[in-house]
Amino acid sequence: MNPDLVRRWLTAGAIAAGVWIVGWLVIHFAVIPLRKIFRKTKSQMDDLIIGIVRRHAPIWFLALGVDVGSRWAPLTPTQYLWLDRAIGAVFIFSISVGLSSLLTGLLSRRTAPGLEIIPVNSLIQNLIRMVVLGLGLLVILGQMGVAIAPLLTALGVGSLAVALALQPTLTNLFAGLNILLSHQVRVGDFVEMEAGQTGVVTDIGWRSTTVEELAGNTYVIPNARFSEMVVKNYNLPSAENALPVEIRFAPTVDLDRAEVITREVAKDVQRSSAGAIHDYEPGIVYKSLSDTGVVLAVVLRVRDYRDRGAVASDLIKKLYRRYGESGIELSVAPRHVVAPASPAAPPPTKLTGV
Repeated sequence: MNPDLVRRWLTAGAIAAGVWIVGWLVIHFAVIPLRKIFRKTKSQMDDLIIGIVRRHAPIWFLALGVDVGSRWAPLTPTQYLWLDRAIGAVFIFSISVGLSSLLTGLLSRRTAPGLEIIPVNSLIQNLIRMVVLGLGLLVILGQMGVAIAPLLTALGVGSLAVALALQPTLTNLFAGLNILLSHQVRVGDFVEMEAGQTGVVTDIGWRSTTVEELAGNTYVIPNARFSEMVVKNYNLPSAENALPVEIRFAPTVDLDRAEVITREVAKDVQRSSAGAIHDYEPGIVYKSLSDTGVVLAVVLRVRDYRDRGAVASDLIKKLYRRYGESGIELSVAPRHVVAPASPAAPPPTKLTGV
């Protein structure tokens, strides 16, 4: 074995290892302390950037070390050219992955100015990753000497066949994009579907939209079907919701006194309940009159549809207690008793003599 070649390979390896060790020291003595400092700031963008740098810096320093060390290695010009292209490909791919992580992270944290209008869900995040990584792949192929124009032409022709084979998937994909861009249903909205199911939209993905019930069950609906449904969105135009509660009094109740007590309790619940809008003035109006009693409607306002149950429960308990203390009698719904028909008497027996 040629001692000169061994010395040059050892020198190249030592230089590459030395550059990587310097990078390791930079990461542990500069990047990590900066990350701890940035965690104390209010902005989350610096935390996101320093986290991405922390994950990708070892790859960058390794590529830099191999590139610098290869200058002392006994490589032919062709070998050095392909090694340089491979290092560039690794660096470009790492930058592409880091950039896609940065963009999706900014969307999920809502920290980028001007990006608040873009809905955050798996479909948008996956599209961003595909676009950024696809552009990075095209740059890598161009650096490797591959002609991109014929490749794009071949992909365009092949995409027609793929589109025909994946027609249901593409239908759901574009339906999901339509849902997102219309802003009529968003992740986190409380919706009621045409069949009566209710729940919170948890994600709008490639193929389906997931809606989680308050009980914890999950509906998985294809995007094409969900986009054609009649959906009631309780978060549009505002998340605030009216909460009507009806009370039926006995016909003999003093209506003025009952109204005063009900108004006092409704104001107390509106200002003290956690899910209620504290500065809202409750509405109270007598709704109907019949021989079974008088119906009084109380209208409160809650922050979100999911707060209706707790606020209504609080109102009912306090009203029941006050009515009992004040002698306010509630109406009892009439009951209709249907008695079973008596069986028909058997016909008399006709006796005949012998």
